[in-house]
Amino acid sequence: MACHTCRTTLWLGKALHENYQITRFHAAVQDVPLNSGNTELNRILWKFLADHARHNIQVIVEGDQVYPEIGEYVEVGGEQYGDIPFDEYLKGWGG
Repeated sequence: MACHTCRTTLWLGKALHENYQITRFHAAVQDVPLNSGNTELNRILWKFLADHARHNIQVIVEGDQVYPEIGEYVEVGGEQYGDIPFDEYLKGWGG
């Protein structure tokens, strides 16, 4: 998910398909619950939506035309210099 206004992303995981339709996203990391059961990820998602309300937000999947562009954005939970760790992103948020 990307906010083009702020150039910020939140990786929802790999898009999983059934009959060519996206049915869910999953961060396929060992010992990680389904996204819907991941309390921390759900809190981060809700904060991301609140932080970027009224902005140009788009859910992008690999292969979309703008996919390469978001590689330059700041990632919530990313590991590159300038990204925002999950714990820092949620610090002080009451939601």
